[in-house]
Amino acid sequence: MRYPLSFSLTAGYDSRLLLSTVRDIASDLYFWISYNSKKERDYYLPKQILHDAGLSRHPIKNKILISKHYLDFYKTNTPMSHPIWKRYYCSMIDHYPDNYIVIRGCTAAVFKNNYYRNGSHPENVTVDFFKGHMHMLYLKEDIPELNIAFKKYLEDLQNACKENEYKTLDFWAWEYNGGGQWQAQSQLESDFLHDVFVPLSNREIIDLFLQLPDEYRDPKEMKAYKEIIKIGWPELLNYPFNPPSKYSKLELKMQYYKEAAKFKLKKMLGK
Repeated sequence: MRYPLSFSLTAGYDSRLLLSTVRDIASDLYFWISYNSKKERDYYLPKQILHDAGLSRHPIKNKILISKHYLDFYKTNTPMSHPIWKRYYCSMIDHYPDNYIVIRGCTAAVFKNNYYRNGSHPENVTVDFFKGHMHMLYLKEDIPELNIAFKKYLEDLQNACKENEYKTLDFWAWEYNGGGQWQAQSQLESDFLHDVFVPLSNREIIDLFLQLPDEYRDPKEMKAYKEIIKIGWPELLNYPFNPPSKYSKLELKMQYYKEAAKFKLKKMLGK
């Protein structure tokens, strides 16, 4: 390897898929996890998997209080910094090893037909279709210029789909949720900690997945993922995917009330 690699293993499908492909070099990887509680599924399940495989892990606890110096630095590191990532990345300062490149499973959303789960792609995808998507609600605003620009984008996207024999919602997922937006912004906000390698952000791999029958891309069954894992590291299929976290009902209620109180307080203060 040209540079040492780190791997943040979670309880989900994407990181398990990648783990199955690096079995031969797993002992050379620096496994870590950023967590809030040891009761989280992304903490206790990967811990068990790596323990059984004889591999070490280096958990990094998300701090409740972050120094003002770190917070100010994070806010000015890049425009549009997100509060959702602020505590996560600032907690890694002084704990994440220098010069390790992170392997990430981003872009994997393209491999699942998340936006037409019944396997039937809509015949006519219009701007109105996207107005109902949770991340596209801004299209509902009465901003003519915005709607005109998105309509032009959609026309260009659909022309590209015809040329490459893709489905509109697959191509849109590729651009929107496949590393083109969230992953790029995440890398901007974490560039003071590490560089990132996204193995699945590869045209040939994505093109191959998009040719699979819909039944293999069903996010409920995840057949394609399981078949790949079975080839690379079949023992990984002995563990559940995304099991429930181990919080009690009382702890879950307290978390809900805490977040609700924070939301109301911010609203009262106009933040």
